[in-house]
Amino acid sequence: SYGFEHTLTLENMEGAGLLRQQGPGKSGWGSIKRQFNLFVEDGTDQDVSYAYSGYAPLSVRLVQMTRSQPKGWIAVKDALSLLHGPAQELQQPAVREQDPRKPQLVLVCFLGGVTYGEIAALRRLAQLEEGRRRFLIVTSEYINPKKLFESMRCEAVLNLPPLDATKTAASGEARRGFGGFWPTAR
Repeated sequence: SYGFEHTLTLENMEGAGLLRQQGPGKSGWGSIKRQFNLFVEDGTDQDVSYAYSGYAPLSVRLVQMTRSQPKGWIAVKDALSLLHGPAQELQQPAVREQDPRKPQLVLVCFLGGVTYGEIAALRRLAQLEEGRRRFLIVTSEYINPKKLFESMRCEAVLNLPPLDATKTAASGEARRGFGGFWPTAR
């Protein structure tokens, strides 16, 4: 058989939410790309998608919505429900009156990493907003496709002695497949 060595990698990708089984007739990606306008056909330089040759990163669209929607993310609650996990927008009241000529500072956190393309798209957004907002980016690391997929690979696990695949070590719960090699969130 060919490709068995990638079984654990695929399981890790599924556990990280990068791969998901879709039910029949459901197209989550199609709905997400429409709701968030992730692909811009005309290739205009007046959109954050310009940094990605027509693709607007979802992370940057979410930041953009905090200003473009009158009530922030509350206005797009239905679209946010398409995404995996909770969404939270936090706005702090100003300690003192802010000078309207000074740019607003927005803290953007990327847990798990940010790509250089997302940073470029945020810079483009700041330019398009004519400097009304500055973005302070906090991240756990810079990532690229090679780093991302290397982190999902599981070569070391293939060299471990076999475990009982019917029970996980932590809970004793019956599992199919490679259960017991790593904890999974269900």
